[in-house]
Formats: sequence, structure tokens, C-alpha cells
Amino acid sequence: MGKISKDIERQDNASGYEASRLNALKHGILSKHTVLPWEDRGEYDELHQALIDEHRPHGITEAHLVEEISGIIWRKRRLRLAEAAIYRHGLKDTVEETTSFGSGSNRSATAALITVGQHGSISNESVVEAIYADKKSTDEQIRVFRALLKKAEKAIDLLRDGEAHAYEKALKALDSSTREWWEETVAEVEDEAALTLLQSADELAIWVETEAVAYFQRQLHALTNRDIIREQAIGDAFKPARFEQLARYETHLDRKFERTLAMLVKLQELRRDRDVRVLMAIPTDEESSSSSDTA
Repeated sequence: MGKISKDIERQDNASGYEASRLNALKHGILSKHTVLPWEDRGEYDELHQALIDEHRPHGITEAHLVEEISGIIWRKRRLRLAEAAIYRHGLKDTVEETTSFGSGSNRSATAALITVGQHGSISNESVVEAIYADKKSTDEQIRVFRALLKKAEKAIDLLRDGEAHAYEKALKALDSSTREWWEETVAEVEDEAALTLLQSADELAIWVETEAVAYFQRQLHALTNRDIIREQAIGDAFKPARFEQLARYETHLDRKFERTLAMLVKLQELRRDRDVRVLMAIPTDEESSSSSDTA
């Protein structure tokens, strides 16, 4: 039986496998309809060839079954893209949702913060950033805003102490970006009397506290809660009804894959059994020589 098995294997390698390997891509009846115009034909061909190499089909029927399996796997890949598209649409809807708290307040973020006992408005931009940000960038941003907040609070202390040249000292204590922000605010004032009033320790203290510090705190609020905001947004983006048809189609493909693969395996087993019987019926060279000597 060992020799028979080797003979069968040698036949597999010499005959049908090489022919199917060279011709399956050229003569696939279904493949030209499987790959859509905007899809990568080369990627499909690589998949199909890998399945040919794995299953080594002989004849049109086996080649057809391998081609069916290629098509099923390709459609499963397409389902993954469709699933991602549904999520993207869901995330877009989630980010664009607003509540009665203000046009910039996001329902998902608000719900997420309530779960940890925190309140405050989170902008849609912050929700988008929470969805895509990684931990390293988030930690770096937290570090930056904490440093900005610390410098702003130091400036307020200098302004509240009422020391000489407090205005100038406070400006110097601020981060350069915050100082530029203040200078842009001052530059927008055209009335000289209002400008003189604005460029005072009291007015700078009010601006730093109500504008700069408030902004830095909002950013830190969003950054330190990115994980729960992200989880809430992605959870809201999941719309079960949108996935039902995809799920049913995927189940159909799974069953079709199982049936097709089972048919291919069964067909190849039957072919190998037939080859064994054929080989067993053919006398070997030694048997033929022995029979001649006996006669």
C-alpha cells in the first residue's frame, strides 16, 4: 500500500495539480463576476491561488468547488468592510448629535460622564479625538494642559497679590501660547479707553480665569475621560437593526462554505479511493515478470 500511496501522490503532483494551478486563474468561470470593478483583482487572485495550492484540485468539478470557496471568503471580506462602514455612519451620527444643554454638547459624552459622577459639556471635536486617540498622545496632551493650567494659576496669584508691575509679571508667567492668545484679544479692541482699561491687572486676571483657565480645565476634563467617552460613542454607534441583514448573509456564507468544503473533501476522497483501486488492479513489473517465468 505504501507504493500505491506514493504512486497516487506522484500522479497528483504530475498531472491534474500542475494543470489546475496554471489554468484555474485563466479559466475561472465565476471569478470574473466575483471581483467588483473597484476591488483589487490581484488580491483576489492571490487568495484563489493560495486555495489552489492548498487543495490541489483535479478536473473541472474540483476546480469549481475551490473557486466557490474563494468567492465565499472574498464576500466575507466584503462583509467586514460593510460592517466598518455601518460603524462609521453610526459614529458620524453619534458625534453630530446635540442636546438641550447647547449646540456643542454631545449626548454620548454627557452620558459617559454621568456614569462616573462628572458633569460638563464635551464638544463634538473632543468626542472625535477620543475615538481615534491613542494612550501615548493622550498622556502627552494631559501633561501639556496641566502645565498650561499651572502657569495660568500662577499668573492669577501674581495679579491678585497686587504687587508692583503685577501685570507685566503675570504676562511673563503665562505660557507663550496663552500670552499670544491674550495679545490677540487685546489687538481686537479698537477703542483706546477700553484698551487702556483692558490692559490692567484686574482685567487680565478676569480673562485668565474665565477664558484661559476655563478652557484648559475643559480640555483636561475631556482628556482624562477619553476612555469612557470613546466606549460610550462606539456603543451608541452600534445599531443592531443595521447589522441584522449582514449577520443573516454572513450565516448564509458560513453554511455555504461548510457545504462546499465538505463536497470538495468528499469528492477528493472518492477520487483517491478510485485511484487506489485502479492501481491495485494493475500488476507491478515484478508481478508481470514472475507470471511470465511461471508460464
